[in-house]
Amino acid sequence: PIFFLPDACPSGYDGDTLAARTQLEILPDRKVFLFYGTGARRKGLHLAVEALLQLPPASPAFLLCAGQQNPTGKTAAGLAQLVRQNRACLLDRYVTVAEEKMCFAASDAVLLPYLNHFGTSGVLSRAMSAGKPVIVSDEQLLGRLTREHQLGLVFPSGNVPALAQSLRQMAQLSAADVKPFMVAAHRYAKTYSRAAFRTALLRSLSAR
Repeated sequence: PIFFLPDACPSGYDGDTLAARTQLEILPDRKVFLFYGTGARRKGLHLAVEALLQLPPASPAFLLCAGQQNPTGKTAAGLAQLVRQNRACLLDRYVTVAEEKMCFAASDAVLLPYLNHFGTSGVLSRAMSAGKPVIVSDEQLLGRLTREHQLGLVFPSGNVPALAQSLRQMAQLSAADVKPFMVAAHRYAKTYSRAAFRTALLRSLSAR
């Protein structure tokens, strides 16, 4: 049999949300959705942009896009429109570890609208360390982990209207509604921490 182990959850991602938003100049009343990583099309940035554009301008949903994306065409135009409307913040460059932690701290939820992604994700592990719910394509391992551990919302892969509905739903959740996701995230982060991996590895070696 083949077993996939999730990426280890790093420490130090549970920063102060208000302080992080102040540094990024994001209004505190926004519902911030973080899209983090590289600009490969399979990561689904084009889906996230299209979904945000389907929401009314008055929606509190706000896209924080961090990492070297180099968007082109319709995606670049959509991002520019969202920025003009004060509905997005774009850090289209290399992001330091400190800035990475700040972005996760500033977010309300993390987007993983990946297309045909088979394995695990370091972005998911960082979201769990930060205690943030996720919105994930309902396919392969990431969809399964999200469902089984109740880490957030799933939507049919590649379906922009469904992703927009997930954004709308997440943006409307109260603090009480979000708490179960946070509890699940912290449980996941503890289970798959580097310390937990080390303990399991040493236990398996000592059992031989």
